[in-house]
Amino acid sequence: MARTFFTRKDKQAEENFKTNQDGTLKVPSVPRGKILIQVIAPGWHTYGKYYDIDKDEVEIQIKLDKPPRWY
Repeated sequence: MARTFFTRKDKQAEENFKTNQDGTLKVPSVPRGKILIQVIAPGWHTYGKYYDIDKDEVEIQIKLDKPPRWY
C-alpha cells in the first residue's frame, strides 16, 4: 500500500491517502491548479512530480521503480 500526498504551493495544504490492494486510488475532490503528488511505498523509489489540474476529472497513472540492488 502506497501513501500519496497532495500539496498546493499557494495554500500549503496537505492530504494523505492510501491506495487499495491493487494500487489504485480515487480521490473525490482535488483542487484545481498546480499540485505536487508524492508516492511513498516500502521497497520502491519515492515518487514526486507537480501536475497542473485544470479539469474536474483527471486520470494520472504512476509507475513506481524498484530501487537498484546494492551488493
